[in-house]
Amino acid sequence: MSGAETGHSLGAAQRKIQPMKILPWAGATAFLCVVSASACQGTVGSHGGGGSGGQATTSTTQASATSSGSTTASASSTTGATGGTCAGVTCGGHGTCSAQSGQPVCTCVPGYHAMGTTCVADQTCAGMQCGNCATCQVMGGVATCVCPMGYQPQGNGCVLATDPCATAQCGPDQVCVPEAHCQPLGACVDKCDCSNCPSCAPTSDWSTEQEYCDTQVNTQGPATMKCNKPCGGGQGCLPYAQQFCWPLEGCFSQ
Repeated sequence: MSGAETGHSLGAAQRKIQPMKILPWAGATAFLCVVSASACQGTVGSHGGGGSGGQATTSTTQASATSSGSTTASASSTTGATGGTCAGVTCGGHGTCSAQSGQPVCTCVPGYHAMGTTCVADQTCAGMQCGNCATCQVMGGVATCVCPMGYQPQGNGCVLATDPCATAQCGPDQVCVPEAHCQPLGACVDKCDCSNCPSCAPTSDWSTEQEYCDTQVNTQGPATMKCNKPCGGGQGCLPYAQQFCWPLEGCFSQ
């Protein structure tokens, strides 16, 4: 989960909440946004593709070209014409040229996509490193970092497009959690306080998702101490700057 002290980034303890299964968002295969070309480049040396060193790109112009260029063609290395618009256009030896609106357009064989007036090998997601909440997909032969519904690109990752906590009406003893597991949430949850538990400090080893209030690391339980403000049954206290209760995770009180 990423979240905030009261609706912004939750920070260091992000790894704690990954096993949670919360509110699967509809249309899981739909994506709203595509990370910019500069965002996807520079994270690895090669993305298994041809042209431009195999670097991922998602510019609008190239996306359009690759979409049209990824259609299949029966010929492998011939041009569609010997003169006129397609004169001298070989499509890199992996496609055919045809004139469309007076411009040469390459139709590439399977495994290649058009980049300008040449055909280059399709990229793969092997070695591709996308950031927060982003996943790699091959779109029109180009390896691209994409964001889930409700998110927009930032760098090579994704952030919430809008803050669902902006309209949340939480009680005075609650805090709003804007997202969980790359899904917009905007849920009001109870505040808690386990700052008196040495085993539950933000710097503790949260390699597991549960800790028990104790004088030392205690991942097996039971708790030997009581939190200053414990959570209800089945909930632990997540040790962010603004602590709040969460089902089955966090610090559990005696």
